[in-house]
Amino acid sequence: MIWLFDILRFVLKSKPLYHLFGHVRVTEGQALRRGQTFYANASCFFRASVPRLQGPAGKFLPSICRWIKKGELVLDSERACEILNIFLHILEDHPAFYFFDEDFNGQSREFLESSLNLELGDNAYHRPDNVFYEAVRMNSYEDVLEYADYAPDWCIIISEEAYKEHTDNGENVFYFLVRSDMQNVPRLPGKEFPKDEYGLSLMAVCVTPKGGISSITSRWNYGDDQDCFLTLSELELLVGRKIIDQMLNAVCL
Repeated sequence: MIWLFDILRFVLKSKPLYHLFGHVRVTEGQALRRGQTFYANASCFFRASVPRLQGPAGKFLPSICRWIKKGELVLDSERACEILNIFLHILEDHPAFYFFDEDFNGQSREFLESSLNLELGDNAYHRPDNVFYEAVRMNSYEDVLEYADYAPDWCIIISEEAYKEHTDNGENVFYFLVRSDMQNVPRLPGKEFPKDEYGLSLMAVCVTPKGGISSITSRWNYGDDQDCFLTLSELELLVGRKIIDQMLNAVCL
């Protein structure tokens, strides 16, 4: 039960346990009931520290507790809880959500991170000064595949059908917006996920023959069902009007 005390101590900011439970007897006859009560309270406050556990991802609470008990996961700071919350956020939007049971099929944290191509370390990426964007035209699916190592779960890369659907079978044109540090950004969810360093360092803009924008997506592959990773004004703020005009005018020539 020590690991449960560690969780609760962090969540309660090291306040005395009797603030929750009052004075608890330690008689043998009450041991089971006390343990059940403690686990229920720990779970309640654990969910408060990791909000995603209050939603569909809450089904994974038993496996999260198992990771903590085995020392695979340490929640000793707000940042650690934040990273776990983002991890669950990503998982909710991933097909793997329906593959895993409440115990992650007995798998380790390392296995989950590897399966989802994540790097859930505690060190945030620091963007270099003077980074810049380049608009790279994708003339075919083969061009898109050249970025597979940098976006392992992006639907327009792993599925030619998704690529054809977005481009309307070649009627539309993809431009990849590649930031100069893109290759060095770890697949680490940031505080602003999905609009974090990883997501913003490689984006795709699909341009119509009439010079319109049909979709803006990111290599996080988040929200692609709505194709609205960024608004046009957000995009202009990031890359500048010159690059946007370059993409829109090129398809009209």
